[in-house]
Amino acid sequence: MQTARQRSPISPIRDGVLAGVVVFLVSCLGVWLTYERAAEAQFRAVQGELLQLGRTAATLVDPDIHEQLRDTSQTGSAAHLGALEPLVAFHKATQHVIYLYTARRTGDTIQFVLGTDYLYRVSGDELPADPIGTVYAGQDPFFRQAFDRATEQVADHVVQERHRSYVSAYVPLRDASGRFYGVLGIDMVADDFEDRMRGVRLAAQLSGLAVTVLAIIAGFVAYRFRRAQARAWQKEAEHAEQLRHALARAQEFALLAEQHATEAERANRSKSEFLAMMSHELRTPMHGVLATTSLLQEKHKDAANQRLLGLIERSGNSLLRIINELLDLAQMEAGVTRFHVQPVAVRPVIQDVVDLQRASAQAKGVALALDIAAEVPEQLATDGERLRQVLTNLIGNAIKFTERGQVTVQVRVHEDRGLRVDVGDTGIGIPLDAHDRLFRSFSQVDASSRRRFGGTGLGLAISQKLVTLAGGEIGFDSAEGEGSTFWFTWGSAPES
Repeated sequence: MQTARQRSPISPIRDGVLAGVVVFLVSCLGVWLTYERAAEAQFRAVQGELLQLGRTAATLVDPDIHEQLRDTSQTGSAAHLGALEPLVAFHKATQHVIYLYTARRTGDTIQFVLGTDYLYRVSGDELPADPIGTVYAGQDPFFRQAFDRATEQVADHVVQERHRSYVSAYVPLRDASGRFYGVLGIDMVADDFEDRMRGVRLAAQLSGLAVTVLAIIAGFVAYRFRRAQARAWQKEAEHAEQLRHALARAQEFALLAEQHATEAERANRSKSEFLAMMSHELRTPMHGVLATTSLLQEKHKDAANQRLLGLIERSGNSLLRIINELLDLAQMEAGVTRFHVQPVAVRPVIQDVVDLQRASAQAKGVALALDIAAEVPEQLATDGERLRQVLTNLIGNAIKFTERGQVTVQVRVHEDRGLRVDVGDTGIGIPLDAHDRLFRSFSQVDASSRRRFGGTGLGLAISQKLVTLAGGEIGFDSAEGEGSTFWFTWGSAPES
């Protein structure tokens, strides 16, 4: 009985707050890491596009004329204007480019030669044009490294100015013999990067909101759990005190005291096992939360706790799906998604996806039918998991947006080597004015669809990118109120 009195007091509020804070911090860490990776991938994509523009522009510079332009007095000459003409035309034909220019180095001195701002300026560019031979006095390390190493260089950050922000890249200029004779610089406004990051920030904000709700729920459940333990231990202590004064009076009290001691030990063991499992499973943000939820569901069968734990599980799965989709999208837009091509038994893959979705369809009273043509090959050289991902997205969407009727999956041979899959439904259909934005990231038919059916608006965008990587196409036919048919073709040899 002394053990019960010496046990540290239980604080349900403290433990509930601690559990909520742990869930919040670990989940926020996962969201932050995901955001950082997505931002890095988007910036790398912008760097790659900028270098490609620079390489193209470098081919427009005439090395012979460039070598002739050495004196300030040649500014505005026929040779100067003739050398600028193709660069200016290229500048006008591109979006987001602020300025194209070339420079040479004599000894340790870098001098500007050509600059498109002499003939053409974008809005907001009010600096005077540099005449031929103007000495570069700046300290841009990437510009100087392009001369020192005669290699391509691109800035690793966005330069912020009062009226605009931009990224710079530098491409070496070489003549027909491969001789290095200068550097072409290109500055591009960072609006495209900001546009790409807008969707990433929105997803991060939504994830942050979900994390906050999840942490509050986790803290409340932990509070309830610890409060129940505190009450149980309080009762045990009260009984122990009564038994301590009545040991001499009856054997029944001794047996009851032993029973209470056993119950207290079991409760303490359950607490220890729960806390050990919680800290072990929190090694990764979302899987830890979901594993803890599963453990609590097994221990607490009352309806109130089951309802709250179910909400945690659904919220955690929703957040995990958002993070997975965001990572997929970031990898695809950065061009680092890879296909693992191997012989795949396509019929079992398709059948397995349909079987997994059948329970969702039956729960809504929607029929789900599969029709695989006899000529569909037994095996296909492709990435089976990516094919499964696209099928799951399209069939899942069809079931989600169909209240009654049926969803039909048809599989045929496409161009003697690949597949064509049609997923038709009798659902709500898609308004004509929403067709052009359906495959955009974070886009849905309208705000009411998001509220009614949920989702992030990433499934179709990811599916489109995967189909494209597989050498296929994706499209749909739909009218509002008349159902939809989404189709895609899937090649047998994906492009790397």
